[in-house]
Amino acid sequence: MKLLLQEPFENRCLSISPDFWTDKYRQISYIGVTVTFVDSDYHYHTIDLFCRPFEEPDK
Repeated sequence: MKLLLQEPFENRCLSISPDFWTDKYRQISYIGVTVTFVDSDYHYHTIDLFCRPFEEPDK
């Protein structure tokens, strides 16, 4: 993965996006992070870096 992301990172041509959603049936919230970029051959790539349950503290 490091080699795949090295060129777009060095060229400053990638997007890092957070994603939040809730499974209403199971009542669990999730957080994920996705990296998106187009390589030098104009191929579109999207990589999910992680997805895990998100536990917000009670207010």
